[in-house]
Amino acid sequence: MAIFQHAYQGFHGQISSTLRQPWVIFRYALADVFSSKLFTAFFVLCFIPPLVMMCMIYMNYNLEMLSLLNLPLDKLITVDANFFAHWMQIPQMWLVFTLVMFVGPALISPDISNNALPLYLSRPINKTNYVFGKLLVLLVLGSLITWIPAWLLILFHANLGDQPWLLNNLHIPLASVVSSLIWIICLSMLSLAVSAWVKWKALARLFFFGFVWLSSALGAAIENIYGGWKGSTVSFIDSLDVMVSGLYGVTSSSSSMPSTASYLFFITVTVLATVLLARKIRAFEVNL
Repeated sequence: MAIFQHAYQGFHGQISSTLRQPWVIFRYALADVFSSKLFTAFFVLCFIPPLVMMCMIYMNYNLEMLSLLNLPLDKLITVDANFFAHWMQIPQMWLVFTLVMFVGPALISPDISNNALPLYLSRPINKTNYVFGKLLVLLVLGSLITWIPAWLLILFHANLGDQPWLLNNLHIPLASVVSSLIWIICLSMLSLAVSAWVKWKALARLFFFGFVWLSSALGAAIENIYGGWKGSTVSFIDSLDVMVSGLYGVTSSSSSMPSTASYLFFITVTVLATVLLARKIRAFEVNL
């Protein structure tokens, strides 16, 4: 249609900086995530285990409560690296898996199925900013239920103790952050890649769930046939336990695999997922 009034002009205002562009995508994606009452309820429930563990730590230093409950001192749980690794870190990691399975496949698939990527990428937003904005949603939500509560528990325990416990165990907060970020980033990139290649959210969630658990089943089958720890190199469950145990300096309960092999597994999955995601996130030119 011909335009007789040439009143259309380009935007002359201030354009947001490149560093702020992913936060725009993050803000709207996060609002869409919390529009689900089911997810909001699940997210709140994720904080119950850390609250229970905070009560357990508090009981260790409350003699009145111990005497009231008639609990002997030798029956108390020792708050050490093993406590934070197997009681706090790994259970919260699997809550992150559930969170990513629910949120991740719904972040990119609607944009692809509704042909919205050309609209995103026609703005001053490149593929990196778009993916990083989506990744921030999972990174922030995952951090809120893993290493941030762990740090609060660590500081709470250090404040109650009389000796310089934190100075003698600085590897515990470091292990919490490193293990959480490795797990969150790996699962997030995998879920975003599945979301980009599978348009239907329900099917994408099924693919994500199946990939994680089938890899663990494959690892168990390899171990049963050949023995040793080689099967653990393709298992999410064993690799997670070995990575967390190695960073916390405790003994792994699932595999004798070296920690470096678990790091290599997560790096490989993250790189492959990133490559698949980069191949799918692209703008299309439409010739009229």
